[in-house]
Amino acid sequence: MPRAEVEAHQGIQREFSSSTFSKGWRGYASFALARAGRGGGDDDLDLVLVKHTGIVLIELKNWNGKHLESNGHKWFDLVPEKRTP
Repeated sequence: MPRAEVEAHQGIQREFSSSTFSKGWRGYASFALARAGRGGGDDDLDLVLVKHTGIVLIELKNWNGKHLESNGHKWFDLVPEKRTP
């Protein structure tokens, strides 16, 4: 699992654990899916939240840059990746 994804999961867990809003919710990280048939293979959901009114599926992205929109389509003006020590 990428480091950025681990850090995101930890941050989300901290926030949700300290909030009465999310009391009673359950979260599952890196939920594995197996797909059969045409185009089959392994996939995963980064975060699955189960709450009393439904299920929320979250795909985490570590994107950097300015958000742009054009005709309802979302684009990102990406900044070249910066190396950290």
